[in-house]
Amino acid sequence: MRACRDLFTDFFRTAGATPGYARQLLRSRELYRHLKSAGLTGVRQRTVLIEHHAPLPDAAREFCAMACAQLARQALDLGLSAEGQRFADPAGPRHPLDDADACISEGNVLAVGTV
Repeated sequence: MRACRDLFTDFFRTAGATPGYARQLLRSRELYRHLKSAGLTGVRQRTVLIEHHAPLPDAAREFCAMACAQLARQALDLGLSAEGQRFADPAGPRHPLDDADACISEGNVLAVGTV
């Protein structure tokens, strides 16, 4: 699974260098500073890590497979590792999400402040 993890890390580093969805995801941890610099007071931020471990529930497997396929196609378009091809077909044989050690981690950031 290490190669798979590195694939997505490499993708977000590469894609995040230009405007678009990946950059927005990478900037989420900076929300606190953006709100403070905009003049909001009482700014606070919380990050929640959500992890899904194998075997993934059907709904999580379906959602993650579609998201991974979309990112894999973009990674391949950027010239990143061909390892991403394993993610491109959500129903493909040997899909990384079907691995006994599969784990999907996502972080959600909420920042609030007072105007």
